[in-house]
Amino acid sequence: MINHRKQVSIFSLLILILLLSTQTILAQRFTTSPYSRFGIGELATQGTARNKAMGGTGIALRDGFFLNTLNPASYTTLDSTTFLFDLGTTGGFTQLESNEAKQNEKQLNLEYFALGFSLKKWWGVSAGVRKVTNVGYDLNFDFENENTGNYNTKYTGSGGINKVYITNAFKLSRNLSIGINTNYNWGKISTTKALRFEGGSQGLPFNSEEELTVSNINVDIGVQYQLEIKEDKTLNLGATFGNKTDLTGDYKAFLYRQHNAYTSDTISYKETDKNTVELPNRFGIGIALNTSKLTVAADAHYQAWGDVATLNTQNTVVSTKMNDSYRLALGMEYTPNKFSGRKFFDRISYRAGLYYENSNLEINGTQLRDYGVTAGLGIPVRSSYMNLALELGTRGTTDNNLVKEKFARISVSFTLFEAWFQKVLYE
Repeated sequence: MINHRKQVSIFSLLILILLLSTQTILAQRFTTSPYSRFGIGELATQGTARNKAMGGTGIALRDGFFLNTLNPASYTTLDSTTFLFDLGTTGGFTQLESNEAKQNEKQLNLEYFALGFSLKKWWGVSAGVRKVTNVGYDLNFDFENENTGNYNTKYTGSGGINKVYITNAFKLSRNLSIGINTNYNWGKISTTKALRFEGGSQGLPFNSEEELTVSNINVDIGVQYQLEIKEDKTLNLGATFGNKTDLTGDYKAFLYRQHNAYTSDTISYKETDKNTVELPNRFGIGIALNTSKLTVAADAHYQAWGDVATLNTQNTVVSTKMNDSYRLALGMEYTPNKFSGRKFFDRISYRAGLYYENSNLEINGTQLRDYGVTAGLGIPVRSSYMNLALELGTRGTTDNNLVKEKFARISVSFTLFEAWFQKVLYE
C-alpha cells in the first residue's frame, strides 16, 4: 500500500514553510544601497546559490539534482519520485565610498524559498517566493544658503516588489522543453524627505512622504534544447522571455510643515488609485557544455528599461535616467564523480564564475556598471546538498559625486531531496 499519511504530513510541512518564508522574506530589509532610491528599487538577484557561484549563469543549465530558477524549462529534468526543496540566505559586507567619506554596511537575509517536483516524465512543476526589487536607504545631505541659512535634508526609503510564482514545464520532445512561470507581483515602496534648518534660521522644517502600492500578474517563458554530441557530452541551448508588465495600484503623496514635535500643517495631499509603473521586456540566452565531470556555461541578459514608466519620486536630489541594461556572465562547475558512493570529496562540486553588467541607471550623466567574480561549492550531506557561493564585486564610481560600492557576499542554500510517490510495502 502507499504511505499516504507520510505524503500528507510532508505536504503540510511544505505549505507551512512556504507561508513562513513568505512572511520572513517580506519583513526584511534587503539592501542599504543608495542607488535603491531610483526607479522601483535595486533589481534583486533571481538565481539560487548554485547559479551565483557560477557567475549567475543558468539559462541553459539542466540538472535534476537542483532547482534552476533562471529558466522554467529546466524543471523537466526533475525525477518523478522526488521532491526538491531549496531554501537560500545571503549575507555580506558593503563598503560605500564617496569623494568625502567611507561607510561600511552589513546584512543577513533569508532570500528565497522554492520547491519542485515532477508530475509526469514530461511535466515538471515548481513554486516559490522571492524579491523582484529592493528599496532600503538612509541618506543625509548638508546645504549652505545665504538667504535661508544652512539646512539638512534626509532621504529615506524602504520596501520593494515581491513575487510568488508557479511554474509548469513540459517536455515537447526528447530534446526540447518549454516552461512557463506565472508570477503574482506585489509590493509597497515608501520614501520620505525631511528638511531641517540649522542655527538661528527662521525657516520651518517640513516633511514629504510618498507611498506606492502595486500589484499584477505576468508570465515568463523559457525554452531549452539539448544536443547530444557524444555519449558523455551534451550541448544545451536556452532562452528566456518576460513581457512588459503594468504594475498598477495606489499612490499617496503628503507634504506638511513641522512646527514642533506635536503640531504640523498640511501643505498638500495627493492620492490616486490608478498609478502605474512597469516591468520591462526581458530577454536572455544561454549555452552550456556538459561532460560527466565538467559544465561550462555562458549567459547574456537584456532588459528594456529605457522604454518603461517608473516611479518619478520627488524625494531625490540628483538627475537620473533609466537606460536599457545588459548582463554577461560566464561560469563553470567541476565534480570529480557525482555518483561516487565511497569518496566524499569526489562528490563535491567546485564552482567559479565572473560577470559584467551595464545597469539600468544613469545618474548625473554617468552610466552605472557592475562587475564581479564568484566561487562556490556544492557539498553533499546525506539526502541533500549544501550550496555555498562567494561573490566579490564592485558597483558604481566616485566620479560626478557618485558612490562606489565594494561588496563581499556569501550565499548559502540547502537543497533537500524527499522521496515522493513511492509505494511502501508493509508485511
